[in-house]
Amino acid sequence: MFADRYEPAFGCCRVLQGVGGIAIFLMSNALCMMTKIIFITGACVVTTVAYVILEVGLKRTAVRDASRQEIEVEA
Repeated sequence: MFADRYEPAFGCCRVLQGVGGIAIFLMSNALCMMTKIIFITGACVVTTVAYVILEVGLKRTAVRDASRQEIEVEA
């Protein structure tokens, strides 16, 4: 999403790292280690799936835009 804009990408990354750190800190005394491992594994799976969906959506949009430009050039 931020291929040409490195500052917003880095900012989003740092914000999400901060939120994750706060979540881990808040859960440290309340949950056992196995629950934390399951939670972090689930978060990794969810973010990976979301990333794949985002990439597929961006690819489809790029293909759709390219086909529209070809149609406009031919017309």
